[in-house]
Amino acid sequence: MQSWKQPTISKDILAFYDKITSSNIPLTDTNQLLGFAKGLNITNESFLDFLSNTENADKSLDAYKKQVQNASGGNAAFAASLKSMAANIGIMLAVTLAIKGAMMIFDEINVTFKEQQEIVDDLKTKIADLKSEYDQLSADPSASGEKLDYLKRQIDLQERLLKIEERQLALKDMNQEMPSTADD
Repeated sequence: MQSWKQPTISKDILAFYDKITSSNIPLTDTNQLLGFAKGLNITNESFLDFLSNTENADKSLDAYKKQVQNASGGNAAFAASLKSMAANIGIMLAVTLAIKGAMMIFDEINVTFKEQQEIVDDLKTKIADLKSEYDQLSADPSASGEKLDYLKRQIDLQERLLKIEERQLALKDMNQEMPSTADD
């Protein structure tokens, strides 16, 4: 976090101070002070406002520094609170995104009983289609031996996959029927 720095006094204001202290202009005469500053081409609005303010009888650089510090002290505190707020918002956003990400990963990994049943049903349909195609090709004397071997391997692989998915389905079925221990 960046710390607040004391305001710096510009060179033209320092030159004004040097020249005004060697002149006979009274420091309480606002009009003469403003005219003298404008004669030196000083355009700093904050400084000109300081000179025009009759409440500041002490027209010293120290008084001007104090006025600038008082004006910018509140700004520094406000800026610090904004930075703190932004950091907190960032942390909350990161936590929210992490939770949503974890939920999405869980949803991807976790397959429900219904979804598992659909996987098993799709595999059974696919195996039936492959067997039907194999039977049709094996009845055709002009059918390629390579195609028949390929279909036979596909049927074997899909049947192995079906056994695995049926085991998963049985496990999900058992998990659904088991009473929850979290309620105890």
